[in-house]
Amino acid sequence: HTIKEEQILNMASLSDNEDDKLAAVVQICENCVDYDISKLFPAEVEYLFMKIKACSDTPKIPVIFTIEPEIDPETGENIHKDCGDSIESAFDIDTDVYIEDSGKMSEYATRGKDGSWLVDLNQGIKLVVRVRALTEVSDESIFDLTESVIDEVEDTISYKDIDYNKKEFLDWVDSIDSSAFNKFKAFMAETPSCVANLEFKCKCGKIHKEKEYDVRRLLV
Repeated sequence: HTIKEEQILNMASLSDNEDDKLAAVVQICENCVDYDISKLFPAEVEYLFMKIKACSDTPKIPVIFTIEPEIDPETGENIHKDCGDSIESAFDIDTDVYIEDSGKMSEYATRGKDGSWLVDLNQGIKLVVRVRALTEVSDESIFDLTESVIDEVEDTISYKDIDYNKKEFLDWVDSIDSSAFNKFKAFMAETPSCVANLEFKCKCGKIHKEKEYDVRRLLV
């Protein structure tokens, strides 16, 4: 990437807002590839961003692991008392980063050619949604993701900001059966994740392994 992309990253790193960081990742990917990023899953955008980072700079990313106290049940002492408060390590984008996909999204929705998903809420109602990163799945998040609502019983399609405003939409969401909302939550829970395998070794010799599901926070 160029100085322009570095400036985008630097600005994002100063923000505590996760949306700002994701926007920076998306902007850099759009600058570097000739493809409609909106058709990709958030995990795919993050993975693409990581690969751009590996090619343009380095695949080796430093990371710090915080050592939490761990009590030995026999002695009652912290086995990490001589290990310090943290460990400096690194992971390799090319070997340690991947997309984790359960493959179960299709159990709850149908994928369209344009990258959107059709979520069947039963009773002849379907939501046309486009998946993006969310901090939580709530009524408001359904509004943010929804592009249109299909009412097969009435043979109509309603569009956000044309046929209904946000309050009207949220009132409608509150009125639907709870099982339909649970289906939407299950659908979102099965979306792919960009994952980094991290490994750290203490002075005591213990090896700590963990998965990081918010990979972009390691870079911005």
